[in-house]
Amino acid sequence: MEPEPIKGPRIVLAAYDLVLDLYPSVKSFPKSQQYMLGRRIEDAGLEVLVNLVAANTARDKREHLPAVDLQLEKLRFLIRLAFDLKFVGPKKYGHLARRVDEIGRMLGGWRKWSAKAETSDGE
Repeated sequence: MEPEPIKGPRIVLAAYDLVLDLYPSVKSFPKSQQYMLGRRIEDAGLEVLVNLVAANTARDKREHLPAVDLQLEKLRFLIRLAFDLKFVGPKKYGHLARRVDEIGRMLGGWRKWSAKAETSDGE
């Protein structure tokens, strides 16, 4: 039986795809770093996804968005560290960095929309 396609806002789907890209990338790390740096990268990616899902289902989405922002920033630095340590090549780094940047732009848009919605609800 095939699972149903993942549904949700574009930002959640983008985070899901990012997590799918992170796992094989970490598998290519040296064994000694798969658990240390690799695990942190996987955890940060999962936290981005989980917090986005929580924000999407929450009544007040704004309370979850700072956690997404923090985890996304952590992920950005961890991926860069993996690149600088030569655990990922330039092509893979570019791909992952673009995905993280895309999610960051979408998150910024969501935060602005949430702030406007809060202002218009309070009037």
